[in-house]
Amino acid sequence: MERSRGVHIVGAGLYSWFYDNYGQSCLEPMTCQKSLVSIDEASTASIYNLFTIGAAEMVNHRGSKPILAKDNLMLAGNKPWTSVVASWVKDEPTQIKFGAKSV
Repeated sequence: MERSRGVHIVGAGLYSWFYDNYGQSCLEPMTCQKSLVSIDEASTASIYNLFTIGAAEMVNHRGSKPILAKDNLMLAGNKPWTSVVASWVKDEPTQIKFGAKSV
């Protein structure tokens, strides 16, 4: 998102695994792609129930620490399946609220 205001995303699944000849070797180490959501410092947004697969960073907000997929894993058995963020809200250009980790 670049220079955007009042963007609301309620439920999104962003997947990056068909990167190289439909191979899936990058899924478990989450190295298929660096980031799936990038938000500039001037934008405001609300993201609820974000699920990602295959990227190192779930949300990258320029000027702050990114939300990493490895910190928000949801397991299928004993293997990582997806990463989940319940909420990420940026009401003002300098205010970020980050909600619960995955369950």
